[in-house]
Amino acid sequence: MMKHLSLLKKICTVFAVSIIFLASPALAEIRIGVALPLSGLYAPLSQQIINGAKLALEKTNISSGALNEKISLVILDDKCSAQEAKEIANQLVGQKVIAVIGHLCDRSSIEASEIYAKNKIIQISPASQNAALTTNRPNPKGGTYRLAPRNEQQATAIIDFLTNQKNKPSIALIYDGTAYGNAFKANLEKKFTEKPIFKERLDIGKPNYDQLANRLADSGATHIIIAALHLDATRLIRGLDKVESNAIILGGEAWVQKDFPALILEGNNNRQTLDQIYISFPPDDRKRPEAKNIVQEFQQKNIRPSGLTLRGYTALKILSEALGKAKTKEYDALIQILNSETFQTPLGTINFNNIGDASLKGYELHQWNGKTLEPLQ
Repeated sequence: MMKHLSLLKKICTVFAVSIIFLASPALAEIRIGVALPLSGLYAPLSQQIINGAKLALEKTNISSGALNEKISLVILDDKCSAQEAKEIANQLVGQKVIAVIGHLCDRSSIEASEIYAKNKIIQISPASQNAALTTNRPNPKGGTYRLAPRNEQQATAIIDFLTNQKNKPSIALIYDGTAYGNAFKANLEKKFTEKPIFKERLDIGKPNYDQLANRLADSGATHIIIAALHLDATRLIRGLDKVESNAIILGGEAWVQKDFPALILEGNNNRQTLDQIYISFPPDDRKRPEAKNIVQEFQQKNIRPSGLTLRGYTALKILSEALGKAKTKEYDALIQILNSETFQTPLGTINFNNIGDASLKGYELHQWNGKTLEPLQ
């Protein structure tokens, strides 16, 4: 009896070891972090990135993954906080991710990049636009990349428009003192060939800016740049309408909000259209010919591929292709591929320059056609 039990025990042990051995390949996976603000004001933008990354993940894993291993996502909430981003980055180090898609907010991306570089983790931000992210990247050889245009290009599109005017414009510059407004203002001032004839900081959160609108009208400015978030900008525009200003109004991507037209037009007896209001922001990725099939795939899943969706998709697609080309998860080998290879994506043909910025078209000026924004012809 004891011999039978001993034999049975040996058989069970061998069988158990065999199961572990056979199952071990299925346990192998490549982890990629996704670090974004999942709560609060920016949560909808983060969800767009996640939607994109998940479709690219699904398509990659259906075709045997990367390096014959499945890819999995580790999704964490950085709350658009620089301090939280550093804590999240350290958590992702503990999770042994080989790359991170993130962050959304500029300071979060910049603060976390030090931790990623130190721990040999690739970072691709689909949205952070602050020039310092790549200009001052922790590892000069690479490792930090972005798929968003640099924020200085927002000002460039406006300056180009002003330069091409038939008559020399008289420029007024209004800014709101927020991080967004200050960066926009600073980039404009670097590019001005002449100083604005009027410059003032508005006090954010006022119910109206009628007094400021009167001062602007009296200044004689023909072009008014408003480097402010959209709620305050629309209140100032309504004030300008009250004084029957004919000035051309220019702003940035913070105005690309669903309620922007209504905030200006509803109950406004002084304006019927959005004529003479121009916005500088990147071109619509969905209209690229390379994006047509992927856009249809999202639509079939009842997902509207708006805003940053295709950027999230492209970030994961590039990472999976880099793994395939490098034939390893090793950090330096992946950097070499990302620095030198070209990638065919829904955003077009992409390569990264010597500081990690993607070869994508930057900002361009848009005008209103009814309540729809279209590139200025």
